[in-house]
Amino acid sequence: MTAGDTRGTASEGRTSLGHEAARAARDALEAVLLSIVDMPPSVDRPGLRDRLLRACELLYASIDLPEIAVAHLQGLGEAAAVARECREMIRSAKEAEAPGPLSEAVASLTQVEGALGRAYEQVARIQFDRRSELVTGALAPVVVIARPFRASRGTPQLHAYPRARMLPHVLVGTGEPPAPAAPKPTIRRPETMADLIAFGDAAASGALQKSLLAEPEPEPGGEAPLPPFVFEPAASEVEVLRRIARDCLEDIAIHRTLRTPNAIETWLDQAPFEQRLLDNLDAFAALGGAVLPMVSLFVAESDAPDPERAFAAAITLGSIEGSDSLGAAMMMFKQSAPETHPGWYDGLRLAPSPAIDAAMRELAASPRPAWAAFALDVLLARGSLSDAVVRP
Repeated sequence: MTAGDTRGTASEGRTSLGHEAARAARDALEAVLLSIVDMPPSVDRPGLRDRLLRACELLYASIDLPEIAVAHLQGLGEAAAVARECREMIRSAKEAEAPGPLSEAVASLTQVEGALGRAYEQVARIQFDRRSELVTGALAPVVVIARPFRASRGTPQLHAYPRARMLPHVLVGTGEPPAPAAPKPTIRRPETMADLIAFGDAAASGALQKSLLAEPEPEPGGEAPLPPFVFEPAASEVEVLRRIARDCLEDIAIHRTLRTPNAIETWLDQAPFEQRLLDNLDAFAALGGAVLPMVSLFVAESDAPDPERAFAAAITLGSIEGSDSLGAAMMMFKQSAPETHPGWYDGLRLAPSPAIDAAMRELAASPRPAWAAFALDVLLARGSLSDAVVRP
């Protein structure tokens, strides 16, 4: 097994000390990520977001790998160091001592650092005792879970291929007050007959229109605008792949509605729409890991809550093997408006990833009733709802 291989985790037990600490730390870091948008402008929001996402990436390596993997131990240690760095970044803000999002984030990151430190020591002892069984390998950002490509027939196929770990798009706000709007051009009211005649002449000649549409003069000392390109730059191969990926996502979103029969149709009549949805899922997966960031951008760029985009994100990421892809989907869900939840529900109940059941069991324990109810609905639709989940 390589350092990024996730296929041996089940046999090693996902309830071990290292895995429990990594999952709890990931949930706490995601909560801090969601609170960045409420932090004051004195905090370096983009820098804090990037570091927290890096810590989550490290923790996914610890979650996916067995305790006897060297990279599992490294993930715990490096994630604790990043959590400490993030805590110090927040503490440097002048508002950090006042009650609010900053003080809560500092307390949460302190707990994360302590829990990961204790888990690191415990796992280090386990690895020393089992040193003859150690799985070596560097802590690489590549998930190696490749399997032969199989086309979807009737139900979505779970695709697995070598790729970098996926990180979600997190909204952090601008961090600065908006720039003042440019002053609107005004027309001086004619006060004399000469002014009125001059106004009429300017309107007739087009000079008035040009003055109203003219670009504002640049401020003294400001940089001059760059000249336009004299040619259209050629698109790179990655850009071409991303355009194709966007077309696939748009078709998947559209087919959420098309696959549902109307009053005069049956589910048999929808077979062509179902297969076209599956074909687009397969086409997206065949493009490889370079297009995975398109999913979160496709959801984030919507001007209004869009259940169809949510459906496309849920079923697409739910068809890519890996706890990181499902984790990115859950981060997008937590940032989404309640109006999009029906789309997330449809996508998650149909997607084939086994990680969905585990993610929904964790979400069912959320203190937010709407999220807990959503998770129970998805588990019920997938036939995975158990008394152990419902009873708490």
